[in-house]
Amino acid sequence: MSGASGPRGGGSRSKAEISATQPVFGAGSVDLQGKDPAAFLAGEVLANLVAFLERQEWFPQIPLGKAAGQQERAPERTGPQVLRAQAKVYDAELIIETMPGLLSVVIEVNDARFHVLVGLCLAEQLESAERALGPGGVINGEPALIGAVSLQSQREPLSVLAYEATADPSLMSHLLGALSGIDPAPQRVLMASAGLAGLTLVFDEHVEMRLFRQLSSGPHPEVELTLALDGAGFNHLPAPLAVWRRGGCDLGLVREHLHAASDGWALASTSLRDLYAAGLPAGYAGGDFAPEASRIGEMTARMHIALAEAFGVVSPTPAPERSPRGSSGSLLSAAEIRIHGSYSLRAIVRSEVGWFVRDFVSEAGPVPSADWARHSPLWDLVTMVGSFNDAARATALERQPLEPDALADLALSWVRRNQQALTDAYLQTAGIEKLVMDPQAFVLELDHLLYPKIHR
Repeated sequence: MSGASGPRGGGSRSKAEISATQPVFGAGSVDLQGKDPAAFLAGEVLANLVAFLERQEWFPQIPLGKAAGQQERAPERTGPQVLRAQAKVYDAELIIETMPGLLSVVIEVNDARFHVLVGLCLAEQLESAERALGPGGVINGEPALIGAVSLQSQREPLSVLAYEATADPSLMSHLLGALSGIDPAPQRVLMASAGLAGLTLVFDEHVEMRLFRQLSSGPHPEVELTLALDGAGFNHLPAPLAVWRRGGCDLGLVREHLHAASDGWALASTSLRDLYAAGLPAGYAGGDFAPEASRIGEMTARMHIALAEAFGVVSPTPAPERSPRGSSGSLLSAAEIRIHGSYSLRAIVRSEVGWFVRDFVSEAGPVPSADWARHSPLWDLVTMVGSFNDAARATALERQPLEPDALADLALSWVRRNQQALTDAYLQTAGIEKLVMDPQAFVLELDHLLYPKIHR
């Protein structure tokens, strides 16, 4: 497999294990009209694939192109006919040459690139395909069937069904083996999450494979930051096992799965429910989150130290810097480094052995822009504490949907207590003084940037 890197075990499953009686695209049993097998098949399924993408809730609004002398139209949900005219196959790879087959297709629409894994099976294999796809050919509530194409074999026409391959555990187990060398094949494959940016498949609750849907023009932030932090010795993340890269694009990442881990949002919500039920200020009710916030602060500092080591440090200048919320201000208390950029309670998890950074890109998408490349580390604390506040408001709305503001004082005390715990631990971590030159100004800037959000 092109661009696959990682440790090799016993090797991936041999293609000989798939029935030799099935058509083999690369061996002349299907008329490819003199084309490369992957390019030919991608071209055959393109029209159906574009229509399939348009039906998916995760597929984004695409800005339409503009004709000469016309203004560019605003993004909108385009119809299949319009998308079909603008979409083209950017890249393709045939991973399994026999049927059921596996085709990796990168589609380009107005400079935006999307990666789709396509399963291919004969019409007589429909029963087994439907078993893989679930009742009615549906996965996660969305139709997985892409469409039918007619291919010419040496003997007779073939009716081939194309479907979203991530719904097929057998094909995904083969892909996992091809990328990472994991053998034998996993017994259980579950889809943990999915969105615009990508989806995550979990194999036997030990290994997970993140497959990116929306691609970056350069390195994908999930891959780039994971490998950089791992190389710098930062151990608060799932161990990377393999990267899937082709044509300069990162397509996926295989990594350790953190079994029985709970995300930060869920743990914070549990603490807040205890707080609201007790009606006591934060610190006096059960389920105090401050010790966990302190551990998050220490982990965050270690992450920033490792990012500075991996990507370098830029001394602060008095030039105004734009915040993620659009406000402005001079941030002079800390150096500029490569930051997380999407840091929040939902990006971290707590396992039996401690806290881990699980995600650098939310699968809900879209992929963050390169604007986040270098900023003050303050911004990661702003978004994390901002998520504390979001959790407090969401849990208040859950408890008192008609009058959530009645819990505002308790919510504020919880947010402030945990902000303090996180910030204190962050600033007390050895080595952070090389990045935060003025701790007092750092705390004041954090309060200033959080005030409009917390007191809205």
